[in-house]
Amino acid sequence: MFTCIVSKKACLLFLFLTLSILSLPTSSQTDNCCSIDRQCNTDEQWIRGWWAFRNNQCAALSAAASASGIR
Repeated sequence: MFTCIVSKKACLLFLFLTLSILSLPTSSQTDNCCSIDRQCNTDEQWIRGWWAFRNNQCAALSAAASASGIR
C-alpha cells in the first residue's frame, strides 16, 4: 500500500484523517428551482429559477409539501 517513514501511530492517524476527508459528503446546497423542476439554459431562466426557489415556488417542492401536509 504505502511505506511509513514515521511512527506507526502517525501513519494510522494520517490514514484516518485522509479517509475522513475523502468520505465527507460533497453536497452542494440547492438554491435554485433549475436543479429541481425545470431546465434553465439562459441567465434569465436561472434568475427566475432562483427567485422561484426563494419564494417556495418550485413545482417539485410544492408537490412534496402538499403530499406531506406541509404548507
